[in-house]
Amino acid sequence: MDETKAKSAVEELRAVVMCLYRSAGNLDNILQSIELELDGTKSDSLYTKAFCRSKRMYREDVMKAAGFSGLDNLEAEAWNKLLEAFSKETES
Repeated sequence: MDETKAKSAVEELRAVVMCLYRSAGNLDNILQSIELELDGTKSDSLYTKAFCRSKRMYREDVMKAAGFSGLDNLEAEAWNKLLEAFSKETES
């Protein structure tokens, strides 16, 4: 086992966890603002639709800017690195 590589991969997985927390927090804030808007505007569905569309575009921009859109790939790569750290042990 390559202990250094294993520890590095675990740290990468911890970084993914932190990004997931940040992403979830951002999405939660957006949902709260949409819920408040829905409670306050019962009559103007065109405005509410535009408001929700703008929140969606904002979320997409945040995901791109913060790198959240690539979290699945980052996690998969970290898992692969972790497993590779043990591959030398099984090959011997």
